[in-house]
Amino acid sequence: MARYEDVKDSDVRTLLEQATDSMRDGDPLTAVHACCDAFLLLIEQQPNLLQDNLPADEKSHHEQFPRLGANLFEVNGEPEIRFERERFSLSEAITYLDFTTDTALRFRQ
Repeated sequence: MARYEDVKDSDVRTLLEQATDSMRDGDPLTAVHACCDAFLLLIEQQPNLLQDNLPADEKSHHEQFPRLGANLFEVNGEPEIRFERERFSLSEAITYLDFTTDTALRFRQ
């Protein structure tokens, strides 16, 4: 299991730590927002992540940024995450955290 403590980029690691703390405090919405902010930072560092994570028929859904109510889009060549709702479950927040942590570790090591 990927651990946010192993992420080398301090800004991304701090956001993932905030997400973890928010989940522990019973606030999955704040956790999802922190994960989304971290993922946008990763896209700044690795611009190919944007195209790799947009919906595409040839990709499996599990290989892309989760689409559980915080969805990644490209608007005029820039990444944007749109929140389709204001409530998330803890399991949904964990999904965003795990995916973002795995991505950070894969591209920063």
